Order: sequence, then C-alpha cells, then structure tokens
Amino acid sequence: MDKEMDQFGRDLLETVRQMKRGEAAGVTRVEVPMAAQIRHRLGLSQKEFAELLDVSPGTLRGWEQG
Repeated sequence: MDKEMDQFGRDLLETVRQMKRGEAAGVTRVEVPMAAQIRHRLGLSQKEFAELLDVSPGTLRGWEQG
C-alpha cells in the first residue's frame, strides 16, 4: 500500500506540473440540454420556469438532466 501511495503522490505532482505548464491531459466537454440553456438565459429558477411551461419542477429537472 505504501508503494501505491508513493506512486499516487508522484503522479499527482506530475499532473500539477503539467497543469502549470498549460498542458491538458484530457478535456471533458459537457453538453447542456436546451431546457437548461433557455432557463438560464431567462434568469428563472427551476420552479419559475416550470410554472411558465405548466409542467412540474420534477419534469423540468428531468429535461435539464437530459
């Protein structure tokens, strides 16, 4: 276990060094569902937006989570 923790520490430090050099090991892209984009643009809470659309907040949450 100590060897694993030592390796983890070395790997973590190398990752921080890469980040400081501006090197990205990977990029994660997240698609934001349209319902969430529209609600955000309107500046409404989930409850307010759900009421506007005449749906339950739970339905809206489902749409926003894809």
